[in-house]
Amino acid sequence: MGFSLFARKRARALLGLINIAIAIATVQVVAARETGPRPEFPAVSVAQEAATIEGLRVEPADVLAGSARVAAPVARNQPLATRAVASSKMPIAGKGMWIWLFDEVEGGNPARIVRRAKMLGLSHIYVRSSSTTSGFKYLHHIDRVVPVAHAAGLKVIAWDFPTLKNPVGDAHRVARVISHRTPGGERVDGMAIDLETPSEGVHLTAGRALQFSRTLARLRPTSFRVLVPPRPSPSMQKRYPYGIIRYYSAVAPMVYWISRDPLATVRSAIFFLRKFHKPIAPIGQAYDASVDGGPAGSPSGATLLAFAEQARRAGAVGVSFWSWQHATSDELRGIARISFPVSL
Repeated sequence: MGFSLFARKRARALLGLINIAIAIATVQVVAARETGPRPEFPAVSVAQEAATIEGLRVEPADVLAGSARVAAPVARNQPLATRAVASSKMPIAGKGMWIWLFDEVEGGNPARIVRRAKMLGLSHIYVRSSSTTSGFKYLHHIDRVVPVAHAAGLKVIAWDFPTLKNPVGDAHRVARVISHRTPGGERVDGMAIDLETPSEGVHLTAGRALQFSRTLARLRPTSFRVLVPPRPSPSMQKRYPYGIIRYYSAVAPMVYWISRDPLATVRSAIFFLRKFHKPIAPIGQAYDASVDGGPAGSPSGATLLAFAEQARRAGAVGVSFWSWQHATSDELRGIARISFPVSL
């Protein structure tokens, strides 16, 4: 009521933009590939490292306005225990691994998963919880692993794959996962939204993505929500609605380099995403790229180590890798050597 002519025109223009369907280019996605049992990972001597990240902490008090308060940097002479408390609001700080097929990782044994995670020096793990097509089918994995992980000081980020056929319905499902409590009353430390493109069966348009993201932010405004978008290549920047990042606490782009230079690829991705002023934690490639039409063979552990170091230098708060199920022993050794941050 009482809108001026200018306000009416502006509102119509905004509604028009929101409803324009965007064309999405085919992007690389990890195809399902069964590789058989993984060889037992040999014992690795990993130096004790702090599971903290300096000076980055999201307080999502005003997510709808896109604002996020950042805590003052942690003083370098503080004891490590104090630093850990200061970074407790950043669940994706440090290094993590993605679990897709839970039973394919350490035999689906939560105690073994957590023990190996600590050996690798992980600070967090992403565990599939739900999707549009499977509903809450995998939520029981969350119930099993969260108590064990929390007891060991490991954070758990649940992840969901929405198809956006019903954006509001997808948002309500994800909201239920965020509020879900294990039998012992514990919750996940964050929620990652694997928002892909039509190539992966997603009904992605700018309007649907906005409706989903805005609805979820309204339903769970104080939750820690991570958007997982495709790598922001120059062509993808024109086709994917990266602007919805403002409705999330952080962003974890899928930076799978395939046949590109991994260091230049992660650097350019982070540089593009900086403008959204949200913490960035890129996902690296720990799988055989031949499934995506790339060169055969998995990246070396040294490559993953260099990828993480480049991400740190470019300003990332952490890194993670897709996926634990596919990772080779050499890759796991490389991940074990990653330190985030290198110095405090």
